[in-house]
Amino acid sequence: MQVSLEQSGNIERKMTISVPAERVDSEITKQLQRLSKQVKVPGFRPGKIPMKIMRTRYLGQVMQDVIGDLIQSSYQEALGQKSIRPAGPPSIETSSGGEGKDLEYIATFEVFPDLKELALTGLKVERTVCEISDQDIETTLESLRRQRINWNKTDGKAKDGCRVILDFTGSVDGSPFVGGEGKAMPVVIGSGTLVAGFEDQLIGLKEGEERSLTVTFPDDYHTEELAGKEAVFEVKATEVAEEELPEIDEELAEAFGVKEGGMEKFREEIRENLSREAEDRLAIITRDTVFQAVLENNEIDLPQVLVNQEKNLLIETAEKEQPDIKKDENMQAMYGKLAERRVALGLILAEITENEKMLPDANAVETRLHKLAETYEDPASFVEWYKSDRGRLSEIEAQVLENMVVDKLLEDAEITDKTVCFQELVNPATIETGKQE
Repeated sequence: MQVSLEQSGNIERKMTISVPAERVDSEITKQLQRLSKQVKVPGFRPGKIPMKIMRTRYLGQVMQDVIGDLIQSSYQEALGQKSIRPAGPPSIETSSGGEGKDLEYIATFEVFPDLKELALTGLKVERTVCEISDQDIETTLESLRRQRINWNKTDGKAKDGCRVILDFTGSVDGSPFVGGEGKAMPVVIGSGTLVAGFEDQLIGLKEGEERSLTVTFPDDYHTEELAGKEAVFEVKATEVAEEELPEIDEELAEAFGVKEGGMEKFREEIRENLSREAEDRLAIITRDTVFQAVLENNEIDLPQVLVNQEKNLLIETAEKEQPDIKKDENMQAMYGKLAERRVALGLILAEITENEKMLPDANAVETRLHKLAETYEDPASFVEWYKSDRGRLSEIEAQVLENMVVDKLLEDAEITDKTVCFQELVNPATIETGKQE
C-alpha cells in the first residue's frame, strides 16, 4: 500500500492512498465466497455456487462493500504509518477502483493544532474579590422580609406599592393580539414588571373600576409583531390590596427555620450563606477571567470539525427550550462563537494537564462532593449516590481538574484585585442603575 501526505493548510492534511489490485481482488473473492453460503440460486446448494455465477449476479453489490471496507481499514493503516492523529472523520474522494484495478482515493482531514508553545505565563488577570458586609446582611434581611408580605384588601384607591388584581384585554390598531388577554393577573404598582407606563396608569384605580390604558411596546420587544406598536388595554380591577411587611424579629427568623438563637443566629446563618454563594460566584468569575486571558494570549487554529460538533451539540440542547432556534441567524452565530471558545479551551486545558501530568486531586474531589451535599437533607446519601455512577463522578473530577489548572495559571499571572460588594457580585445591573431588588 502506497501513502503520500500533503499539508494543504495549517491543520488540514490530504493523504493519497493506493491499495494494490491484488488486495482488492482478494477481498472481492473472499466476499463472494462468504456470500455464496448465504444466497439461494436454483440448481445449486449453498456454498456450491460457481464463482462465475456469483460474479455475474453479485459483483456490483460486493464491489461496493469491499471498497467501503478497504477505505476504512486502509485509512486507519495509513494514519498509523504516518503517525497522525486526526481531529475528526475525513472526507473521501475516490479516483479509481474496481476488480483488477488499484483502489486509489484521497482522504482530507484536520489534525490537532500544535500547542507546545502556548503563552501561559505573565497573564494579566483582574481578580474579583468580595467581603460580606453588615449592609449585605441587612439587604438580604429586607429581601427575605418582602417574601413574607401580607396583602390586605382595601376599598381605597390604588397607590404606588399596592397590588391590583386585573382582568384585561389588549388590542393593537383595534385588533386583539396573542397574549393580550388575561384574568386575575396580580400587578404590583412600581415593580417595573410590565411595559413602561402600564403600572403608573393603575394609580387611583379602585376595586370594581374599569379603565382604558395606552402604552407603547419598546422597539426591542421580544414579540416582533408588537415591537414599537401602541396598544390599548381595557382593564378592570377585581381587587386592590396594600402591603403589610412583617417586623424583622425572632418571629421572622422562625419563619425561615431558625428556631433558636433569635436574630443573632439568623444573621449569622445569612452571612454564612452569602459567603458560600460569593465563594462559588468568585470562583466562576476568576476561572472565566483566567481562561479569557489565555485565549487572548494564544491564537489557535481550531479544527472546524470539532467546532461544528460542539455547535450542533449546543443547538440540540437549546432546541428543547427554543424549537425554532435554527431559524435565528443571530443565535446561530452566537452558538458558533461559543463553540469556538469551548473547543479552544478544551484543547488548551488538555495540553496543560498532559504537560503538567495533572490528575484530579482525590481530597479536592471529596471536598467538592461534600460541599455540594451540604444543601441536601441526607448529605451522606447524596455523596454515595454521586460516587455510585462513574459518569457523575467524572463531572466532579473534571471540575476539580479545571480548578487546578486555574490555580496553576494564577501562580505566574500578573494579578490586580478588584473589590465589589455582594449586590454587585450577584447582580451587576442593580449597581449600574442604582436600584436594589
